[in-house]
Amino acid sequence: MHLIQFTDEAGNRAVAVTQDGETRVVTGVSSVYDLAQAAISGTNTLAEIVAARGLGASVDKAALLAESRLLSPSIIPIRRTSTSPAPASPTLAPPRPATPCTRPISRRPNSPIA
Repeated sequence: MHLIQFTDEAGNRAVAVTQDGETRVVTGVSSVYDLAQAAISGTNTLAEIVAARGLGASVDKAALLAESRLLSPSIIPIRRTSTSPAPASPTLAPPRPATPCTRPISRRPNSPIA
């Protein structure tokens, strides 16, 4: 069993499974993450959950790749625990200018690097 995530023709995220050389849409599932969470929280395996959801239309993986509609295998949603805005990114100091090395570097052959 091989799971993929992709965007369908309408731009919605979907999941498909490849079994026995055929790739088909997993019905009612929009992410591999959701399938994994269902498997973790229950007693069923991923294969059992996929079978229970059912399979839809066939998918051409080569066409998805050619059309840049194939997504990363796991997209983990960011869930905020409060309604407060996200913290501002820290202000970084500008980089210091590089200073040239004025001391010659010399090593004896076969000496350990200190």
